Amino acid sequence: MIAQLHLEDRVTLYGRAAPHEVVALLKAAQLVVIPSRDETFGIVALEAMAAEKPVLATRVGGLPELVSNKGPYSWLVPPTVDDLTKGLNRFLPTIAAGTASAASVDPTVDRFAWQCVVDRYEDVLRGATP
Repeated sequence: MIAQLHLEDRVTLYGRAAPHEVVALLKAAQLVVIPSRDETFGIVALEAMAAEKPVLATRVGGLPELVSNKGPYSWLVPPTVDDLTKGLNRFLPTIAAGTASAASVDPTVDRFAWQCVVDRYEDVLRGATP
């Protein structure tokens, strides 16, 4: 499809990436799109938000726990081509203007910092309720 639409110079499919490559790809991204039909947790969304990148994701699995429609830099849509297209069109003006980078880390990211996760595990092991 990329060749049929003559988009070879604009679209790159990377496939698997090593951890250091993931960091470089996220740093270079203007927008992270997660078009999942099924998603257990959403580590890609969390990594993108930690990298201060806007996120467009489908409303499936664990993604709604991470991505919301509350801020200007994250957006959830139903998992359809039409809804993803509408979501992309929502971000295009900010990408074209060069203002698509999130100004600060989404507060959701803080909940998954290592110390926070360790503290919650310790609470569970002590029998404390969150």
